[in-house]
Amino acid sequence: MVNSNARDDAPGVYVAGAKVAALGLRIRNGCCYHGLSLNVDMDLTPFSTINPCGYPGLEVTQLRVLGVSDPSALVADKLLDKLAGELG
Repeated sequence: MVNSNARDDAPGVYVAGAKVAALGLRIRNGCCYHGLSLNVDMDLTPFSTINPCGYPGLEVTQLRVLGVSDPSALVADKLLDKLAGELG
């Protein structure tokens, strides 16, 4: 298990100040747009050339760096189960 938190100054899910996940929801012109991202095991290099989510200097991390070695498919299954349980 990875302990995470939210921040008042930037949306997302953070571990030790680094963003590991994002959940977005927008309603525009009567349409709902939503998205979910969770960094599991990827090349984070491209984040060093941008301002992640528009926040200069925002550090980005991933589950692999945090000691989670589960394959992406298993992480996805666990996340979906958790979301389904929370949303009913």
